[in-house]
Amino acid sequence: MSPTSDIESMLFLVVAVYAVAVACAGYAVRRFAALRVHYQQVLARCGLSGRAVAERLLASCGLGEVVVTQDAMVDQYDFRRRVVQLRSDSAASASVASVATAAHEVGHACQFAEQFWAARATRWMSWLLRAMLISIPAILVWGVVEGAFFTCLSVAILVVGAAMAVLLPIVLVLECDATRRGQQLLRDQQLVVEEEWSGVQRLLRAGFLTYVVYLVGALMLLAGAFVLLPCVTMSPDTVFMPPSDVRPVPVELPPQRPGDVLGHPIAAGDSLLLDLVLGFIGPVSLMASLWWVLSRANRRSRPNEDQLSAEQVQLGMLQFRRANWEAALAHFEKAVTIQPRSANAWYHCALVYVIRDDMPQAGARLERLFALPPSATEAIRATSDLWVLRGGYRLWTNDLEGAVADFDAAVARPDAPAHAWRDRGLAWLQLGQPERALVDFDEAIQRDRSDAIAYNNRGVALAKLGEVGKAGDDFRRAILIAPEFVNPREHLARLPVISESPEPHEIFAG
Repeated sequence: MSPTSDIESMLFLVVAVYAVAVACAGYAVRRFAALRVHYQQVLARCGLSGRAVAERLLASCGLGEVVVTQDAMVDQYDFRRRVVQLRSDSAASASVASVATAAHEVGHACQFAEQFWAARATRWMSWLLRAMLISIPAILVWGVVEGAFFTCLSVAILVVGAAMAVLLPIVLVLECDATRRGQQLLRDQQLVVEEEWSGVQRLLRAGFLTYVVYLVGALMLLAGAFVLLPCVTMSPDTVFMPPSDVRPVPVELPPQRPGDVLGHPIAAGDSLLLDLVLGFIGPVSLMASLWWVLSRANRRSRPNEDQLSAEQVQLGMLQFRRANWEAALAHFEKAVTIQPRSANAWYHCALVYVIRDDMPQAGARLERLFALPPSATEAIRATSDLWVLRGGYRLWTNDLEGAVADFDAAVARPDAPAHAWRDRGLAWLQLGQPERALVDFDEAIQRDRSDAIAYNNRGVALAKLGEVGKAGDDFRRAILIAPEFVNPREHLARLPVISESPEPHEIFAG
């Protein structure tokens, strides 16, 4: 095989190695980004944002002086400034991904505070890498001056690859230990429930895998540099060195042309191109490919407006379940500010205003919701909740026909609650149709026999139909179920004559 064929084989091998490195890095980073996006949408039971989790864990470790910041490009611990840097979504969200990320970075803070051996080694290696990166431009300039640019470039790549191959195993130990420390801190502070542990562990394992792939890539780069260095430094004498027992035959070589600067035993026009590929384009293309993969994954892992709005809705629901209406409303309003097309956020804003008995504000939010494009409201229109809510608002505004239409849409859904029939019955009652109201009240009571409002309203309908005895029985049942409910007592006291219908606001009582 000729020397040119050998070089071409080396070139093919190096390109294949680079391609494998890029493919592995791309897979690992995309997998981690996909898991991060998924678990960013899973609300943690503790209800704490990533920043709050980091501050709480730092305080439990006696590291209250460590600062937690947000709006960073990546989640990391800056050991030089003693700062836990979180991305904006990691700091503000109360998701499983944010909790896991914050705990992992606090684990790094504990390592450097305790002078863990891998932390000390990382500190020294980081200074060494900085010195190397500063000196590389000077080496390349010297190579240009001396006419050995590609040789110097290969040497620089070899040195950097060797340093990375030494540093990355230390980083692997550091990352593995930080994960262990972070999980232990979460257990000690009881911030993660049992069903959330699988998500935390999957996410942290995927992050650790990216470092493993980087190590493999660095070793591949180092191997490629070992292959490239002899190629760009070989001379015709080493290529055509004859066996010692054979007398060389004089060969008249063609005059060397300007392009044949590196002495390859091939055409001068091809020599420079081959050296460019071997000594420069290959390593640079690997670095550029890795940078492209990482930047794409970083953008993909950053939540968009829909995801950030959904997180605010989740936080609002957490406060809603605690009956903390002001905090819940603040989250819901922030959600619609982030994404005005979020039908779910507009619905929950209106719901809180209804609970607070602020019907004008509730109506304004419902109008914004129904003004959205059909594609944005398709999911929420398929549920009964929206129609029950707007039907109740229309009852309050005395739009009785509109209320009946909304309740018709609600009861047509399989998830319709019992009070949808009760509220439609109230609309029929106010429209002067007690017979139709009675049918709906019967259905509501059949579905929920603990609804005091349904018994009260059915008693009113029965009284209007002249069935005073049955009406009194319903009023008494309502009093037994809800002794604090005033309406059935008043209606019972006015029997046998009922001249007024229930107040519209009763649909929101109880």
